[in-house]
Amino acid sequence: RHGSARGIKAAFMEYNLITTPFVMICQHDNFFIQNVPLRSCVHLMSDYEGLGVGLSCLHFMSTATMNYTAKIRKRYNLDIASA
Repeated sequence: RHGSARGIKAAFMEYNLITTPFVMICQHDNFFIQNVPLRSCVHLMSDYEGLGVGLSCLHFMSTATMNYTAKIRKRYNLDIASA
């Protein structure tokens, strides 16, 4: 078992499925709760590719992590916001 990222990469490499410079992968149990400027994100990734920024992947917060700081404070009595 290699996790989803390695599994997806292996499938693309083995079957040569990628024909575009970018691929968007969404997990079946995640959803967007507000509009996301995906076109702008892709343009930024494309425009700054050669400037040494190294942006090759974007992650969007899930509803499970939106209140992460408060969850950690409540569960462990730990304030990670000031860390």
